[in-house]
Amino acid sequence: MPYSPGRTIILWSLIGFASTTVIAGSILSIWRWVQPCAVGEKRFWTNCYRDLQAQPLKIGVSATSPIEDYQALASHLQEQLGVRVIVDRNTPFPEIRDRLDLEDWDIAFTGSPGFSIAAEDNNYIGVAVMYPDRPLYDRAALFVKADSKIKSIADIQPNTTIALGSSASVPTFLIPIYVLYGKTLKIGRGYHPREAINLVKTGKVDIGAGLYTAIKDDPALRAIYISQPLPGVGVYLSPRLLNFDRELIKIAMLNANPEIKAKAKYIAGQIPDYSELRKIITRAEEVSSCLKSTQNYFNWQVPVNLFCQERSPRKSAIR
Repeated sequence: MPYSPGRTIILWSLIGFASTTVIAGSILSIWRWVQPCAVGEKRFWTNCYRDLQAQPLKIGVSATSPIEDYQALASHLQEQLGVRVIVDRNTPFPEIRDRLDLEDWDIAFTGSPGFSIAAEDNNYIGVAVMYPDRPLYDRAALFVKADSKIKSIADIQPNTTIALGSSASVPTFLIPIYVLYGKTLKIGRGYHPREAINLVKTGKVDIGAGLYTAIKDDPALRAIYISQPLPGVGVYLSPRLLNFDRELIKIAMLNANPEIKAKAKYIAGQIPDYSELRKIITRAEEVSSCLKSTQNYFNWQVPVNLFCQERSPRKSAIR
């Protein structure tokens, strides 16, 4: 091959670029080595992890169970691991996503498939499933009084009223927003499913949202929409835990006696596939985001058109 000055220059440029990249990577690694970890953390290679000898292992619970149901697990882990363990059961429902975003919970009992997705989005590792005493899959439902003239979603009119749950709730907010897309009606948000049932029964609201199992045997209520089965719920360990610590915690949790696991409502099992539910959540959040600029947003004052002119960028799942 004949000598080419241009080819030689390109070759040396590539060599120089590769050398610069290697040097920059080495400097970055050294910088990471010399940078101190935050208080309560320990270094392993170039990363910082929770130091469970310096700060407590935190169990975060997103569920309606009393904190006492998780104290036995905390005591078991404390004994098995030789570290202090605390339980966070006081986080308001709308703030749970923030706990997962900040990786504040070392063990996350997510309590709902929406928060399981949020945990996975933040690189939490699934180790168990919740609610072994319940059917593996539940369904979301929209319901009315048994004698209501509303027979289906097609009967919804602009003056129809509906009580939805927290914007973080998959069955009581996100799925209803998804299935009601294109409808116009008066919407209230932030109602516990028991409140929604009471509002419908007393005739103060036309439609409520909840789980099908909560209303299917009630003769005073009738479902006008039942969703596909919802995935189950996972238990996750934080990515801020060292792999070695995470494995010890997993073993200790799965080897706990049946009474402890029954109280904390978990069991060994396969983490569900959330891929289809993610699509529903993404679309529901897009619609909800479109409505945030609407006057009287979700307060029953005026009919709201559940419609988006354009798809808006997704900020996060389940907030």
